[in-house]
Amino acid sequence: MADALRDRLRGYIQALADPADAYAHRLADNRAKDIALSTVVHARAVAADRGGDPVASLRLLGKSAEILSRYTAAARPLPAPPSGRCP
Repeated sequence: MADALRDRLRGYIQALADPADAYAHRLADNRAKDIALSTVVHARAVAADRGGDPVASLRLLGKSAEILSRYTAAARPLPAPPSGRCP
């Protein structure tokens, strides 16, 4: 079961890495951009690593997927506020 979970998390990271990387590149040149870019690189490395402690691997994969999902969500435009009056 743990192997299946690790594989699923690796898939999430692979799916989220490109949009998160695009978001990171759009940030202003400052510390936040450097951190975001490094985080994407690190997440890809964690996803590519198949060895090590299985418990630590799950933690790293989970945290990497979480952070990349935040970057991906931040890259999406905010929805338009509803028009019209409140009920």
